[in-house]
Amino acid sequence: GALRLVARVELLERATSLGVLRLTSALDGTLPTGDEASFAGGTASVRPRLIVGLARGRTDVALDLGYRIRGATRIADAVIDDEVTLGVLASVGLGTDLWLLGEAYLWQGIATAGPTAAPPAELLAGARYRFFAPWSVQAGLGGGLTHGYGAPMCRGLVSLSYDMGRASARVHERRVVEVAAL
Repeated sequence: GALRLVARVELLERATSLGVLRLTSALDGTLPTGDEASFAGGTASVRPRLIVGLARGRTDVALDLGYRIRGATRIADAVIDDEVTLGVLASVGLGTDLWLLGEAYLWQGIATAGPTAAPPAELLAGARYRFFAPWSVQAGLGGGLTHGYGAPMCRGLVSLSYDMGRASARVHERRVVEVAAL
């Protein structure tokens, strides 16, 4: 397990004939809070990301590209270092305060070594509920799609988010801070 802090800043929002195009930068930081003996610990990491999304009505889709900077970690017979991450995300709004979410992620180690250093992939599904603007809570479940390092058999997450764009009159400058327990 890990405690993760995420900050996002919307860089661009532009209406197109397909919907609203958004470009967002994000920075994740993780602190290992799990047990290294069960491969749930590891090292602290930082992951800058760029997210390109398209919103149309109550549906959003996005592509998330990042680079995780971390210390070398041994997992079984593999040594894992920095990683390139790629995600595909989708959400569908149900009413004004509830969203269904789906995410698929693939990551590839840059300096991995060992027979179990195959690229991991995982799929997550969940929901987000805005209980008191600008606060929302999110929960999800998922699992590994491959047998690569770090791909879980099952993963659960819970997060609490504060959207500073909703807290101020300048909604177009969205800054979201999220704390998640993975």
